[in-house]
Amino acid sequence: MLVQHKPDRLIDEFQYLPTTGKVEYGQQTKLKFDADTYINQLVVEGHQLFYNYRHMKRMIKKLRSAGIFAKSRYPQETEQQYAARKDHMMSFGNIDLRERIDADSITTIGLWAVSHNKPVILSDIPDYIFRRNISRHESLIEMRDLLAEACKDLILDPNIEIFRPYFGAIHRYPDIMFHYNDRYTASLINTIIKRNPHLKSIAVM
Repeated sequence: MLVQHKPDRLIDEFQYLPTTGKVEYGQQTKLKFDADTYINQLVVEGHQLFYNYRHMKRMIKKLRSAGIFAKSRYPQETEQQYAARKDHMMSFGNIDLRERIDADSITTIGLWAVSHNKPVILSDIPDYIFRRNISRHESLIEMRDLLAEACKDLILDPNIEIFRPYFGAIHRYPDIMFHYNDRYTASLINTIIKRNPHLKSIAVM
């Protein structure tokens, strides 16, 4: 399953440009982009999508009230392993939402992945690369106008629930804000299919 969540906001030591090869003194550099290393670090487990333990338990109750039963433990996980993971999740702070997928949805996806013991691939463009692409292709004046209009929409449009300029910009300029994301996700899907020709289906959230 592919989830459009920015990997560098979730993975602490995310590598934007992993390379393979070596540098020898007095010779031409023999380094190239290591696509396998890059893609492998995008694969996370379901529980890594939980914002914190309390929110996860609230979502389990909410889903149960709708007739959907999700598990917070992996099928092969022991009681001791779950207790250790629970202690770790209890240390997480409050939710600071900076993604297009809201906290309830991302936690639900995580619960599905845990219940079915399925990996998740973070398929949204990394935040650093996203910002770099916009700064390279938009002038400073255009970016100032974009920010001003995004902030204006935040104040005037009640349908924008998350009070951040990022979400105001998505509302006002979806062509600019989604252009690089969509190209990145399409390229990632194409690369995954080429490396895994046996795949029969891919779900993208």
